[in-house]
Amino acid sequence: VAIAMEAGRSKQAQFAAFFLGVPTWLVIAVGVGCYFVSLSYYETLKIVFSLYIAFLIPFLLIKTSLLSRCLGSSVMTWIGKRTYAMYLLHRVGSNFAEHHLIVPRGNASYVAVTLVAYALAILAAQVTYVLVEQPMIRLGRKFSGFRAIGPA
Repeated sequence: VAIAMEAGRSKQAQFAAFFLGVPTWLVIAVGVGCYFVSLSYYETLKIVFSLYIAFLIPFLLIKTSLLSRCLGSSVMTWIGKRTYAMYLLHRVGSNFAEHHLIVPRGNASYVAVTLVAYALAILAAQVTYVLVEQPMIRLGRKFSGFRAIGPA
């Protein structure tokens, strides 16, 4: 999508006009529909859902809407910068919570394990972001000569 948008710089006004004409409610409805249909027909719909996501990205970049403002909010940006570390570390948090903090005996304790695991994953992701990711990004920029315009 990024390559297509970059290659189509000469047609950017046409891209923008097209995406500005698409109602946000329609984009959300198609996404929800793809999701629910994919629950039953995953193999068939994964290509359709991938195409939907390929459409959604430029839509969110070009059209200012409540959806794009929510996804671009400071909270979502904070979460987005840490999601990969959360993904990597959530299982560690879950195992730690289940084996050392809470003995799962019923539904309520499993909910507690899940909440504690996510809290631990978020905390670990923040520590990883500050102590590993940011220093590595700065080091990479130093070696490449890249100068950041804004905060990383």
